Amino acid sequence: MSQSVKYQDVGKMAFRVMGACAVVAFLFFNPLVLRPRIWNLSVVANSWAIDSALLVGGFGLFYRRKWAAVLSSVAAVYIALATSRRIADMNIADAISLLLLLLPLLFSVPFWRTLIWGSRRRDPLFASAGVAISGLVELLAFLIHPAR
Repeated sequence: MSQSVKYQDVGKMAFRVMGACAVVAFLFFNPLVLRPRIWNLSVVANSWAIDSALLVGGFGLFYRRKWAAVLSSVAAVYIALATSRRIADMNIADAISLLLLLLPLLFSVPFWRTLIWGSRRRDPLFASAGVAISGLVELLAFLIHPAR
């Protein structure tokens, strides 16, 4: 009674795990948990953009949306290139973190056919709600932890 694991099932589970990890990262790396030392426009804008990408992309990956895979891949490549040092100065820990950041891109290419584009009516509302929720988290963090 053993069943073989299909190629599509591996892709579905990989994207669901990546989506769940992105939502958990949103829960633990937002300004309510990690309070910034200073509040200025660039800190709020960067934090809001990263939180929105984590929340919207995470739920989109969980539901296997192609737009979420593109969003996560672009965000991961940007973060990996922005935070990595020069290749010559890279150590093992930097290489492992760079590889972990590039996992959405590495999984999107071979499992692209297991993803769906989604609903044209529901997905923009979902993305807008995610951006609004992350904005409310930023506002709440600012009100609870004002600058000193």
